[in-house]
Amino acid sequence: VYHTREMQTMVASIVDRFLSESAGSQVFGLRLLTVGTPNWRTKALPMLTPVEVQTPGVDAWLLSKENAARFVAELRRRPDVVEHNSPNLVLHLGQTQTVNRTRPLPQVRSVQQRPDAWPSHELKMGQIEEGLTAELSPLLSQDGRHVDAVIKFSVTPVEKFMPVWIDVPTSVDPRQRTQVQVPQTSGWRMHERFRWPADQVLLISCGMVPAPAIARPKSPVLTKAIFGAPRADALVLVEVKGPGPNSSAGQTPAARTGNLKYRGRY
Repeated sequence: VYHTREMQTMVASIVDRFLSESAGSQVFGLRLLTVGTPNWRTKALPMLTPVEVQTPGVDAWLLSKENAARFVAELRRRPDVVEHNSPNLVLHLGQTQTVNRTRPLPQVRSVQQRPDAWPSHELKMGQIEEGLTAELSPLLSQDGRHVDAVIKFSVTPVEKFMPVWIDVPTSVDPRQRTQVQVPQTSGWRMHERFRWPADQVLLISCGMVPAPAIARPKSPVLTKAIFGAPRADALVLVEVKGPGPNSSAGQTPAARTGNLKYRGRY
């Protein structure tokens, strides 16, 4: 660090956002939803303020908390909407929270020959995780008016397992064969950093991304009519709801001195 008062003040302000005793924990609302078609924009766009995004195909907006509540209520009335998690998370600022909405799919990965045993081959089993994963790493400004957050979102659907027949001849049956499975997958990922006022809600649309089975409507007729190829508009809503139950954010921070104590971190 440059040994100037200005530079030390700047660095201290950044460090304090991570290590201040007054930061405590905050309650964040993090909603993960998938919508069968993107036509929800028809009614919602008038109450949305656009936010710049770097990832191609991703859109983001800000909206008031009142409008966000109306927006979610309207979405819940649609038959092609699936909500994937409980909306409230208690996070420590500067730390990462992961929300997994996945399921394991078993597969026969390979075959191992066993000439000294019966049967003469052994199936090697495995599994692949299909679903949605979101990571949120939030940090409030020192005055609590703005949120900086790194958000990661990934979708990993398994379209199908491709069968492959392998010859496993034995003395009894020289034509014996067995099947292994090769997964056919399609995935999508987003990694963005956002900054927005803490009194507003951030809405992110990931576009019509591949939808795993857990993200599709339960009706097979509706799924076929809406998706064709399985796709869904993945939505992420992030909201600051206030200090957590054990937070000391409401207390007055102690005055800084020349002997800074960072609890063994430096």
